[in-house]
Amino acid sequence: LGYAPVTQQISVTDGQSQTVDFSLRAVPLMLEGTVVVGYGTQDRRRVTGAVSTVQAEQIKDVPTADPMKALQGRIPGVEIVAANNEPGAPMNVRIRGVRSLTASNEPLYVVDGIPITGGIQDFNPQMIETIDVLKDAAATAIYGSGGANGVILVTTKKGLRDGRLHSTYTADTYYGMQDPLRLIPMMNLDQY
Repeated sequence: LGYAPVTQQISVTDGQSQTVDFSLRAVPLMLEGTVVVGYGTQDRRRVTGAVSTVQAEQIKDVPTADPMKALQGRIPGVEIVAANNEPGAPMNVRIRGVRSLTASNEPLYVVDGIPITGGIQDFNPQMIETIDVLKDAAATAIYGSGGANGVILVTTKKGLRDGRLHSTYTADTYYGMQDPLRLIPMMNLDQY
């Protein structure tokens, strides 16, 4: 790490030994980021568990007030579907499939290191910095039986810590309309 790769060809005849000196050139190297786990931080290459991360820029790509809708289709192994077809219906999250027929299959939500009950559908997507998903047995090892269905770690944005007061005001609005393409004529009770 930190050096450019070097390739050098040599010819060696039968029964002869050859010594080759390599001069490596130092180069700046972009290392992989760190992963926040339940007991501190680790380099991504040393984490043995299945971890997926979604950044704030990816969440902002989808104009929705529900951060779970912004995660749909972005994390492999995580199925996020609406509970029913009603507008504003809560999202069902399944990490690596259904694990129990009778017990809850919902993952554990941890926001800024604090486990919460319920989901994050009421969170403002603009306040979320990253969402990490722990998808395997490492989640149970860190968070106990509560993490058996996977863990969704939410990190919110932090304010500047420079000893001064800062105020930020934002306004987000979305609107939509629905019109039926074609109404099918139906009989009323008397006509039936």
